[in-house]
Amino acid sequence: PPASTQWQHACATVDLSVSAVTGPSVWKYWFPEARIVVSSPTPRRQMRFICNWLRLREVWLHLVSSSSYDAEAVYPLRIQEWREYLYTSSLTQSTDDPSTSNVALKARKTKRRNATEHKRVVHDLFRGVFGKNVLDCPVPSTWLGRSLQVFQDGDEVPNDEYTTTTVQLAGWELQEIGFRWELVQLDKHLVSIDPDDFVGARSRQSLLDAVFPSKCSLHIKELPREEASIVSEAAVIRAPFVEALRLVLVRWPACPEDLITSAPLTAITSPEVFEGLEARLLQFYCQTFWVMCGRAPVLPRRLPAKYLE
Repeated sequence: PPASTQWQHACATVDLSVSAVTGPSVWKYWFPEARIVVSSPTPRRQMRFICNWLRLREVWLHLVSSSSYDAEAVYPLRIQEWREYLYTSSLTQSTDDPSTSNVALKARKTKRRNATEHKRVVHDLFRGVFGKNVLDCPVPSTWLGRSLQVFQDGDEVPNDEYTTTTVQLAGWELQEIGFRWELVQLDKHLVSIDPDDFVGARSRQSLLDAVFPSKCSLHIKELPREEASIVSEAAVIRAPFVEALRLVLVRWPACPEDLITSAPLTAITSPEVFEGLEARLLQFYCQTFWVMCGRAPVLPRRLPAKYLE
């Protein structure tokens, strides 16, 4: 799906010379990144990834968003772990061609051993959570209001149009839920709320929910019916969502003064002023994410207009 120019620019202008967390403190990923779907070399591998993700998607979303989940049993993963696990259902290693040179054979075995270990780590995680190998489960019959019957009928790759559509929608959803979850988690890390302050916690969650079109931080039940989000092309359409993000970020440490004292962005009539403040806001988010998390954030993407209902 197309990237937002505003978000791309914000991410590109992050000052990487500013000290950030490193090593084990770098944030892992609660959800697989869309780029490992899109960058897959063949449609068959793309479909295998998507089908495996859909097998665990619903329960994983529920577990991750549950306030009572066991942090030792449910935890984020490295990109390599997501990739290796979702691209295969086997933990076994294949045999090598006897004609392969010793150097190439050693390198291949090392790479395969690392990949197998990645798969085993995630396999053990999901077996512990689900009580079985989730990749043995059937693909759901529907997803985002779309029938997945084609995946119930065998291992054949669907036609090109269906494959392209599925990859685009899967990529959009993974970017969207990744962005939503990272924003919520970083906000919890930066804004302290008394665990017993249920009213304060509910109020804070309402602020966060307003950033998203569905007014829900994680669960996406169906495709949006209109092009209204924080990445909408028209400034007047995305303004309410950008303003909602501003109201969240003004509580973050080191928030720029002009963002704190700004009039509501929905009330600003000058396109230049709005876009200037928006750029400052998005850059502050991306810079803060880099410092606190040690990597680039997952960015929201614009759902292609042809998929809007």
